[in-house]
Amino acid sequence: MAINSVKSNALEPTRSELRQLSLTGRIVRLLPVYGLVILTVLLAVLFSVLLPNTFPTVLNARSIISDKAVIAILSLAAMIPMVTGKIDLTIGYGIVLWHMLVISLQEWFFVPWPLAVLIVLCLGAAVGLFNGLLVEIAQIDSFIATLGTGTVLYAIAMWHSKGHQIMGALPDGFLAISGARLLGLPITGFYVLFISFVLWFILEYLPIGRYLYAIGANPLLARACSLFHDIGKAANPAYFTENQRDGGNPHNEKDPAASAVIIRQHVTDGVELADAAAIPLIALTGDQLVRLATNLQKGQVVLITGALGSVGRAAAHTAKKIGAQVIAGVRGKELGDARSLGVSDVLAI
Repeated sequence: MAINSVKSNALEPTRSELRQLSLTGRIVRLLPVYGLVILTVLLAVLFSVLLPNTFPTVLNARSIISDKAVIAILSLAAMIPMVTGKIDLTIGYGIVLWHMLVISLQEWFFVPWPLAVLIVLCLGAAVGLFNGLLVEIAQIDSFIATLGTGTVLYAIAMWHSKGHQIMGALPDGFLAISGARLLGLPITGFYVLFISFVLWFILEYLPIGRYLYAIGANPLLARACSLFHDIGKAANPAYFTENQRDGGNPHNEKDPAASAVIIRQHVTDGVELADAAAIPLIALTGDQLVRLATNLQKGQVVLITGALGSVGRAAAHTAKKIGAQVIAGVRGKELGDARSLGVSDVLAI
């Protein structure tokens, strides 16, 4: 599994967590989450007091929105992979190519501006997909992968423009995308507000948003928790692609609704199989952490922290069965008990 490039240490605390803290503790806990917002508000108040005739004015608001709205939108785009613990450097490089391309398509190739915008959006999505394949399939760290992709995009931009600025008389409809005003303010500011609201709603209230937070907080645990139900596929193994070795797919002979029932049923079947075999979920999690999440091989060395815990014991047992050298990480006072696990070595942590 690829290592996270960004550590998620500013996750919003739960209500139960806050109830257990004192007032000072709550403030300290909330600072990493809302610190930048609070700092921005304080700076706005400070400059409004120091420059009452120039800073808190509509003219200055228009200027700030016009200059910074694009940067704000790019920041929101960069935030999405950061939620999952990744980083995307192609955003900064890509904006150069996309800016040149959307203009050159209209000026050099006479493409209508709506189609030119659509082409650029599709190309941006394709680059994002390519980055995802590099990070999750090729297992390249997101910083390295997107740095390489971004460098290529920048080189393409320089080649496409021959190193010169691309200019021309663009249609009014295209210019209105960023040049129009709403309620006396640049419309780009309202783009920022709308995108911010949509992202907030997705991340806070939709399952996919919580999934992204879970991956960013602990990708290994998120992966392990998503795997435990796979034993249910043993009831109908041929209906799942990882078991279709000969290329045959029985779903082709079934009604789509019936196929959907079989696929959904494997979760319930997995729970029933685990219960019937008296396999505790904690043991199953420990086993899959070693076998699937780490792909541990015979002869390799593995450090298992919390080895005296329920999941830790199961993980240590599985690692020994594989033939790995197991080092048990425990608290100092537990060193004696840890040796009873039969591990290769014990480490106080």
